[in-house]
Amino acid sequence: MAAIGELAGGIAHELNNPLAGIRIFIEGLIRKSEPERTKDAEFRKEWGKISPVLLREIDRCRDIIQ
Repeated sequence: MAAIGELAGGIAHELNNPLAGIRIFIEGLIRKSEPERTKDAEFRKEWGKISPVLLREIDRCRDIIQ
């Protein structure tokens, strides 16, 4: 049982690392999409729809892992 617990902990750690990296990149794009940082209104509009969904799904994955 201890080995299974250790394996599960290792898998959780390995899955959380890339999720954290993805979240950081998304948050960076959110900052870049602020009106004072880009004049591309189409990008801001589309990214404004997509980014909350991506963040929510990352959080959902992290909740499942935990």
